Amino acid sequence: MNFQSVNSLNVRLNLLSGNLLPMINHDSSFSFFWKIHSVFVWIILFILIIAMIPGCIYVPMEKALKDGLHAIVVFMEILFAVLQICTRRNLAYQLIQKLNEILHIADETMKNVVIATLEPVKIPLNFYLSSGIVAIIGWSCMHFVLIFEKNLFCYEDYRMPAVFSKQPFSFKIFLLGDLFILIVTICMFVKKVSIEVYTMHLVLMVTAQYRYIALKIAIICQEKNGDGKSRHSPKHYWKKEKEIKALCRHHNDVIYLTLLLKELLSLNFSLMYVMSVFRFCFIGIMFSSVSNNIFFGNITTNLRHKKMDFKNMNFFNCRVNILSGNFLCIATNNSRYLVFLLTRLYTRKKLIKEMIQKMNDILQSTDENDYEGYHKIGHKAYNIAVRNMYMTFSIELFFNRILILSIILKTIGSVYLLLKKFDVDVYMMHFVLMLTAQYQYVAIKLTMLFRDLHNYNDNDLKKNTIQ
Repeated sequence: MNFQSVNSLNVRLNLLSGNLLPMINHDSSFSFFWKIHSVFVWIILFILIIAMIPGCIYVPMEKALKDGLHAIVVFMEILFAVLQICTRRNLAYQLIQKLNEILHIADETMKNVVIATLEPVKIPLNFYLSSGIVAIIGWSCMHFVLIFEKNLFCYEDYRMPAVFSKQPFSFKIFLLGDLFILIVTICMFVKKVSIEVYTMHLVLMVTAQYRYIALKIAIICQEKNGDGKSRHSPKHYWKKEKEIKALCRHHNDVIYLTLLLKELLSLNFSLMYVMSVFRFCFIGIMFSSVSNNIFFGNITTNLRHKKMDFKNMNFFNCRVNILSGNFLCIATNNSRYLVFLLTRLYTRKKLIKEMIQKMNDILQSTDENDYEGYHKIGHKAYNIAVRNMYMTFSIELFFNRILILSIILKTIGSVYLLLKKFDVDVYMMHFVLMLTAQYQYVAIKLTMLFRDLHNYNDNDLKKNTIQ
């Protein structure tokens, strides 16, 4: 049982994607075939990105945003994540070697915990990989209908805007170019999935160690409350002392693993968060363009013959206003994010109540002073951000009182929106910090227990020596 053998999907994706991330130790190396394969995959990826840069310049802005820039952002994310791990290869080898040392001497409890931790994610990851590849193939094949409609093609006709030759070009160049884009897009997606699976595997392996420690503590406490006769024997105390010492050493190793993992993947997780924000922005642009073309084409035509007011000019704003329960004029895209978070929390109300009840059984007080700075800075930042927001409250030109009322309403709405988002952030941060505090408490209690036991043994030894 080692880092490589417990997750075959991670090994296969690492080879097929050409990432060749660290898997075993310093002495092991990938074969010459996989190294050539990795170089080939990186070359075709760079060729596509280089061809897409002028392609995004020559095509319309909407096409560049929907199909071009999103692929470039994903490529930059992949490149940064791979370079981040490869430049810290020694740190990754050190982490893997430490995990392998723990797994090589693992008992049945450790094996069961590791399998139970990794097993639930196998089916979702396989589904994510297969569905993503099928979606990319379907997304590209839908574009091949242009073959029957045109004889000459331009850069905009490609699935992604790319420059492989001067436009207009023939059917043969178009077909080869689109097939090349399809193959490279699949390779890019497999690379991205491979990095995500590798990162998730590292996190789950360290998480399994914490679960193992918790389970072993529960087993020791359960055995302690067992047979009353053998519980007070010296042999029993010596056995428990040995188990607790081994568990403390294991806990120190896990803390060391956590520090290595943090140093290795902290920037990757930060980049993942930033790229997710950009990805949602591009998805919003794509959905807005599709909805405007398909669903709201007739509505826009009919609105020209109706009276213009706030309700008719922004149906989406009215729907979000009702669903979120704000009943205020909201003009920022953060409203969609808040609705998602609040809906997520309310649908998990039972789980949240159970977590709160468990926390209340442990602690009886909280501290909210750390959030005052965030709250003050947030108000100022939001007031600055909303000054240049464009809204429609009445037909132009309008009077001063309408302008003043709109400014007041915009300020109140933006501050209230900040409070709602701030409340969700503090709520989730509080949960994370409370759970983190429990791990710190366990570490401190184990240290105190080990220290008291050591002092007790020293005093007992001194008494025996004096006697």
